[in-house]
Amino acid sequence: MIPPRVYIPTANLAKAVKLGTGEWGVAFNGSVVTVGSTQPSAHVTAKHFNRLLRRLAKQNVLQVGIFLAKWNEFLAAAVDPTGLFNPVWTTLP
Repeated sequence: MIPPRVYIPTANLAKAVKLGTGEWGVAFNGSVVTVGSTQPSAHVTAKHFNRLLRRLAKQNVLQVGIFLAKWNEFLAAAVDPTGLFNPVWTTLP
């Protein structure tokens, strides 16, 4: 069986955005979610983020509550300086 073609409106996709002189980021759903990338890095990050969105859309079910809880656990571990992430992530609330 061929999976259905996925369409996500352009306004809901991640895209690279110029933030200032030499500073780039990735915007998602109209808000900047990463800051400080180079232009090529921002484009690649947005591309892979959109690929993840399309793959999630092809799944039969997305358990949103569990997904968000696990994402929050991941971020908590990523910013923990005593954890194993290298580099430790810098985040804003």
